[in-house]
Amino acid sequence: METSLFQDLLAQAQDTGRLVAIYTNSPDPYQSCAVGYVDVLNGQEVRLRSVSRHGEDSGYDVVLIDDILRVEVDGAYERKVEFLRAHLREWALPKELPPVPYNESILLTTLRQARENRLVVSLDTEDEEQIITGFVHSVDSESVRILMVDSFGNDDGETAVRIAAIREMSCNSLTDQALRFLNAHKSYREV
Repeated sequence: METSLFQDLLAQAQDTGRLVAIYTNSPDPYQSCAVGYVDVLNGQEVRLRSVSRHGEDSGYDVVLIDDILRVEVDGAYERKVEFLRAHLREWALPKELPPVPYNESILLTTLRQARENRLVVSLDTEDEEQIITGFVHSVDSESVRILMVDSFGNDDGETAVRIAAIREMSCNSLTDQALRFLNAHKSYREV
């Protein structure tokens, strides 16, 4: 019965051209969810034209119908990926930052440049439980205040971090660019 339900949902998604997320029982967490557009479907298998979490084409995935645990269509994640895909040329734009003078802190200078350019940063701190992602609100030699955003670009509060606690930082990565775009275009969630 589940197999028929999955096939019906996948066939409907194929007919309407909707993005799907297929969750399987794969022991590899990176392979347990396939996202894309249904390309080919038969009684035993489905092939997806895969889409990355940023909306980019990502090849093909073939999944056995019997391995499917769940199929999602038109959920928040799928809408986010479709929105990013539709606007890929608008947001996936690298921002060149000026060089950092030799005698200045690269971390502090990059945080200041991120604030000035309203770029998203992701901070890995001594607290290994979560990466802090968001916009730099303020920064000085001792601390940084971040206006956090979640994985859908929603405002998610504010945090302050000691500069000495930061182990690693990314600024304006592809994921950061996507979050900045989603944060600026909150109306996509209402579709």
